[in-house]
Amino acid sequence: MNFLKKNISNTPFVGVFCALSNKAILLPPHVSKKDELEFEEKLGVRPVKSTLANCSLVGVLGLLFEEKIVVPGITTMEEKKSLEKQGLEVMEAGQTEAFGNLATLNEFHGFASPLLSRQTVSAMEKFFKVGFSRQKIAGMDISGACLEANSNGFIVNPGVSAKEFEEIEKKLQVKGVATTANYGDRFVGNSVLANNRGAIIGSITTTHEITRIDEAFRR
Repeated sequence: MNFLKKNISNTPFVGVFCALSNKAILLPPHVSKKDELEFEEKLGVRPVKSTLANCSLVGVLGLLFEEKIVVPGITTMEEKKSLEKQGLEVMEAGQTEAFGNLATLNEFHGFASPLLSRQTVSAMEKFFKVGFSRQKIAGMDISGACLEANSNGFIVNPGVSAKEFEEIEKKLQVKGVATTANYGDRFVGNSVLANNRGAIIGSITTTHEITRIDEAFRR
C-alpha cells in the first residue's frame, strides 16, 4: 500500500478537506495539480474538485463511496451539477447534516450516527447498496469521524469498548486496530483517508501511529 503523509489546506486534518474512495478523490478547488497527480498515481483514483455548500470542508459534508456521494441539502445546484459532470452520482439528503463526520462504510457494511434519521439511513442503504447500523462509535455521535475503513481493515477511536470493537469487525468483515493519528487525534476519520490501494495520513502522525495504521490496512 502507498501511504502519503500530507497537509491539505495547510492542515494535517486531511479527512476534513478530502473524501476518498476506490474510484475517486473529492478535493477542494485550491488543491494543487501536483497533489492531484500524486493521488491519481499512488491511490488509483480520479480527482474531482468542488466545494460543498460553498465550503472547502468537503470531507466533513460529503460521504463518498466509489462513484457515489451523499451531500446535504445546503449544497448548491451548481455544485451538484459540477459533481455529476465530473462523473459522480449525487444523492441529496437532509439539510445541514455533515455526512462525512456522521457516517462511514466499506463494501460490506456502514455505520451511521443516531443523529441521522432512520429515513435518511434507509435512503443511504438503497443508494450505496450497503446495509448500515445506526449507532455511536466509542460513545460518540460522530461515527464517521471515529472510524475509517476499507476492504482490508479499519482504524477506530481508541475509546471503543472490546465488545463494540468485536461487533465492528464482524459487520465490516475485516480486522481492525484501535489507534490515534496526527499525534493523538482520536477522530481518526478526520486524520486518515484509506482506500484499497493506500492511505492519506495527516502530516504530524507519529511513527508509532503509522505502524498501527499500517497494521490495520496492509493485508
